[in-house]
Amino acid sequence: AASVADPLALPPPPEPPSARELQTMRRVFSNAKDRWQIDAASLKCFYLHSESGYLYIWNQPTGILYEYEQSTGQCQTVWSSAVPQLNAELWTVLPLPPTDPASFQASCANSEILPNIDVYLVLTVAHESGRQVPKDVLDVAVNDFCTRTAVEDEGRKAVL
Repeated sequence: AASVADPLALPPPPEPPSARELQTMRRVFSNAKDRWQIDAASLKCFYLHSESGYLYIWNQPTGILYEYEQSTGQCQTVWSSAVPQLNAELWTVLPLPPTDPASFQASCANSEILPNIDVYLVLTVAHESGRQVPKDVLDVAVNDFCTRTAVEDEGRKAVL
């Protein structure tokens, strides 16, 4: 008699990454060890927390922070700007991502550099209204942002 698989049965859990795979991850993300590293192509930010070994991924357009789950090899959402109070304690351990406007404000408050609030307001209003910003205004804002956050020329080109 042939056995029929239970359609309600859960699939087997994925295999956890091997020690070699974990070592590769740590090597690949070594530039993100205890600091946010911006990927120039996607503008996503990566943070490898050395104390815990967790890899965090910040997606600025969606306002979602992911954590790479080493045991499953999958990413799971651990914080979202849609529900900021849930897991908010993460931000007591992790610094704010450099692509987040709140990070820019915090870094300016802790330094003697005064932010160009006009650029911030123009970009915020344009973003929230879904309008295009004039190219000359956008160029100034992008260059100012990239200079302050030390984004390389490749990342600057991706933004423009």
